Amino acid sequence: MYAKTGWLVGGCVLALTLVAGCTLQKKDAADAFRDAVPQSESVSLSGPDSSSGSSSTASAPPPRGELATTPPTPSYAKWYGFTRDMRDGVNGVTAGVLGSVWVIIQSEPSAVEKDAATWGPYTDELDPATYRFRVTRIATDEYDYVLEGRPKASTSDTDYIPILTGHGYGESSALHGQGSFTINLDNEKTLDPYKHPTDS
Repeated sequence: MYAKTGWLVGGCVLALTLVAGCTLQKKDAADAFRDAVPQSESVSLSGPDSSSGSSSTASAPPPRGELATTPPTPSYAKWYGFTRDMRDGVNGVTAGVLGSVWVIIQSEPSAVEKDAATWGPYTDELDPATYRFRVTRIATDEYDYVLEGRPKASTSDTDYIPILTGHGYGESSALHGQGSFTINLDNEKTLDPYKHPTDS
């Protein structure tokens, strides 16, 4: 099952950008790490919409001078609605998570090391969880990244659980723009069951 939600990670994105004073296209020592993270629009699924790929038909208009009592009901090809809902659900979750991450990484990182950059941890006042985003260089122009959270009361790094995990390549790599990622909505539901009651 997928979640069809507006999905932003906690309230951390807005607050983190305000606290960190983010600016778009930030240029600093973390640029190489940012390059490996995809923007949401680059990974959206295409699929049927209301004007393409459907075999819909509408009811005949009422005779002249008469008013229609109910609006015409289109009939769609089998699985059209299912495919469209799946596409919209996946795109909605992906756009929410990656869009949030993209805003976060335009801010100043909390720490930049030789082979890693970290944003956060951050906890919104009313959020039950603490979040952070990390990018780690594992080879030349090759990176792993993770958005993770832990219960707000925790102070142990071992309590972080992943929400988004991914793998990507830097801008100078021939593989730039390729990669993979996984979004774990069960973990986000564990961290914030009130905000994500139907996510899985």
